[in-house]
Amino acid sequence: MKVCHDQRGAGWVVGLIVILLLTTVGGAWMVVTSYSSTARKLSATADLVALAAATNRSCRDAKAVATKNHVALMECSVQTGANGYVARVKVSAKMSWKLPGLPKELQSVAEAGVLD
Repeated sequence: MKVCHDQRGAGWVVGLIVILLLTTVGGAWMVVTSYSSTARKLSATADLVALAAATNRSCRDAKAVATKNHVALMECSVQTGANGYVARVKVSAKMSWKLPGLPKELQSVAEAGVLD
């Protein structure tokens, strides 16, 4: 019985496996950075929307700021009292990546106001 020790083409297979692994890792990295970036931007936008609601004590202004920043205003409340006022908002943004097992939208909550 003769055993063939010819290894021609083995480097091509190893190269293909390395390329597939790098592509998979790169794709996963893109998804993670996309969610992270969207979460940071959404948090900053929620702060801005809360400030708009608190400055004028109006959820109408918060809705306008949310729309200009391409997020949905889910909840808005402005509570006034003897010691000041607080605006609380909840905003959401849809993700461009629609992958199974990952959320299709992110949400953020923020508060702004004056308490004495």
